[in-house]
Amino acid sequence: MANPFGQESFRKGPASEVTVKPGESLRLRYGVLLHSGPPGAAPDLKAAFADFVSQP
Repeated sequence: MANPFGQESFRKGPASEVTVKPGESLRLRYGVLLHSGPPGAAPDLKAAFADFVSQP
């Protein structure tokens, strides 16, 4: 899901809520995979995700 905070607006789901207490932090990470291989060729999604989560 591209926007975890918009569930209520987009899908009539439960209201999204995140509480960050004083002194705590919230880190959001998003990634975009662009694939320009030949038609019909699928990217290696497992390898791409592993690469994404290994980045600092």
